[in-house]
Amino acid sequence: PKWVAAGSFAAILAFLSFLYFLTSWLDRLFDVRGRQKICLILEITGNILSLGALALMLEWRPQDAALAIGIYVVLQMIFSIIWLIFAYRVAEFGMKGLTLLLRDAVVSVGLAILFVGTIHYFLHGWPAFLVSAAVALCMIAISFVRYVSTGAALSSTTERFRQFWAE
Repeated sequence: PKWVAAGSFAAILAFLSFLYFLTSWLDRLFDVRGRQKICLILEITGNILSLGALALMLEWRPQDAALAIGIYVVLQMIFSIIWLIFAYRVAEFGMKGLTLLLRDAVVSVGLAILFVGTIHYFLHGWPAFLVSAAVALCMIAISFVRYVSTGAALSSTTERFRQFWAE
């Protein structure tokens, strides 16, 4: 029972971790393009606002730490989206691709919340975890097919996996 709160915090922070996992590939882009100052300003601003909101919420309502962490996560997610927009501009990628990616992300998060919420409403403990993991893997597979698997790209990826395992 004393670890229930920690599990809630981990569940809330999992969304942010997944977002960082998806956007971290652009991390060195600012260094390569010589735009470290923009990245530094973004990082400092995002961290000050998020950590400041977390501290204020914990001071204002210390009994509701989950709400404080939730607000921290929402602010970090907003910061990550703003950071991603700047990264796309620095890389000179098309903004249309980013808007499509953002649309798909919003749909995916909505579906994930719906599916996982429904699963956890009916199941608890390990069964809920295993079914949620299966749903997450299916969603990742759908994303892979949507973004990666053109015929040539899929066969190329499959061939690289074969070569890797053959070594």
